[in-house]
Amino acid sequence: GVPAAYLEDEISMLEEKGLITRLKGEKYQTSIIIFNKKMNEHIDSIFKRYAPVIASKLFEELSVKQLEVRKIGFYGFDFSWGKLMWCLLQAVMTLPIADSLHFGSLAKLPLLKQGNHGWVWGSENTIMPWDWGISNKAITKSSGRDDKYAVLIDFPFLGTDNQRLIDTEKLLLLCKLKDGGLKVTTLNEREREIAANLAENGYATIRDGVLKSEVGILTFDQGEELKAVWKAAYELYLECIRNVQEEITKVMIAEVPKHLHDQLGPIGYVKTISGMISAIIEELVEKDYIKVPEGIQKNPMGCYIRV
Repeated sequence: GVPAAYLEDEISMLEEKGLITRLKGEKYQTSIIIFNKKMNEHIDSIFKRYAPVIASKLFEELSVKQLEVRKIGFYGFDFSWGKLMWCLLQAVMTLPIADSLHFGSLAKLPLLKQGNHGWVWGSENTIMPWDWGISNKAITKSSGRDDKYAVLIDFPFLGTDNQRLIDTEKLLLLCKLKDGGLKVTTLNEREREIAANLAENGYATIRDGVLKSEVGILTFDQGEELKAVWKAAYELYLECIRNVQEEITKVMIAEVPKHLHDQLGPIGYVKTISGMISAIIEELVEKDYIKVPEGIQKNPMGCYIRV
């Protein structure tokens, strides 16, 4: 526990957000797992150890299926292979997270104090590019229908500063581009403002009066098709995730307070996926399997949308 006096004005906000809980007297304790520097360094070393083993196998399995992948016909299927690989590597490696955020699966995730479902944890900074993990946004009722959802997976690679906050309005407009471009003249005033912001931040382009997405967009069914085409690669990746999570869980059991052990499974799972994605990408770049696209500082290359 921590004496309340040391937290001052922040204490009510932390309690309101469900990040701390009150104990007897004037003491509080954290309600979330916080990865300290020692834990992060240990976990980072696990990512780095597994990445060389899985990266080349995963890339080779993905590459031989190029034509079958393009035949799925999702938005971005005609991207150059280099750009498409940056999109689809994220897609195949984050499908487990995107699946978890489907409206039918949300109730299975940890229930947060605000009534939402999701994952929350803290992390002491390290030098690794994946320290901040993933950033995602799910739309369920916000889209106007309970049976619709969209997930944006967007996170930085290789120490670049290409991750940007994107709100619900921007994500909804991007989702409308899954069947192709939209004429700017068909947008209302607010949508035009959003379109301009998306273009400024590299998520879309406006050429000849047409708004087009710069990131890949898959429908839920297309995501399922992608898993089927890349079944061998996907199963190889999931096996790696299971092995890495098992090791990370051992680290967490030794370091995480016992009152938070019920969070070990879900938090360790997402921590594993977010870390392995970045470690694998870094390995592929270092071994020259993929090239860093031009303008990566401008464009959110570690990004795709599943609707």
